[in-house]
Amino acid sequence: MTTDRPRIVRRDRSEIINAARAAWRHLKSDDKTDFQYWLKIGAALKLGREECLRTAGTNRPSGKRYAKTMNEWLKREHLGDIDQGDRSRLLELMDNLPAISEWRETLTQTERLRLNHPSSVLRKWQKATQRPEPRTNAQSQRTRGRARVANQDAEVEGLREQVRELEAAREAAPADLSVDALIAALEARVPDLPMREQVAIAEKLAAIVQRIAAAHPAPNRRRSGRRTAPGITIRGLNLNARPTADGEEVDSEEEDDRRPRTRSRKAARAL
Repeated sequence: MTTDRPRIVRRDRSEIINAARAAWRHLKSDDKTDFQYWLKIGAALKLGREECLRTAGTNRPSGKRYAKTMNEWLKREHLGDIDQGDRSRLLELMDNLPAISEWRETLTQTERLRLNHPSSVLRKWQKATQRPEPRTNAQSQRTRGRARVANQDAEVEGLREQVRELEAAREAAPADLSVDALIAALEARVPDLPMREQVAIAEKLAAIVQRIAAAHPAPNRRRSGRRTAPGITIRGLNLNARPTADGEEVDSEEEDDRRPRTRSRKAARAL
């Protein structure tokens, strides 16, 4: 099958592949990622895609024959252990590299240093530059369902990425990290998360507080003998607060003060 795709001379091909191998070894051995390393790997993946398209005799990077050819190419070039999802998003990033590079120039230096993984870069670029098309009345239910599934897949991948980042941060963090440092890290991270994730974190922290209070009970503060757990507040979020009937959040201890005091049956009979 003839094709008009330009062929890369062997010397340039070797340089691209060797640079990608070195970059992948660096990313696997170092917790800190660098966007330039991903670009070197992306250049090799684009080269491999072109070679596999020619070998498989197709113009589309899909199908069993192309997938088999690509897997063999990745193993042969020692790039087979790259996550398939990361590889797919990196290729999409490379296909849009001029626009993404222009967009990255609008970011601050701190933002660019923090934005390195291809999944993060691609998602942020799409969110910043691409507007969703308005839905029409003629849009079918099947199309809407596919859109919802795609959004859910994107959310799941975003959560997986956050887990990877948190795990990397946990491995890189010193073992003697102080409580103040942990609280500061939470305060810096939590506001950027969706509200659903913030609530989940608050519930987990509240459960930890309750376990600590149960393991180390404080002295009784009321005659009723009820023990209260210490509260934790992260940027104004009181983990011990509970909503009242009118929607107002009331602390556990304040709620005890509002409850009417009733006499016991024994005291009532004495009267």
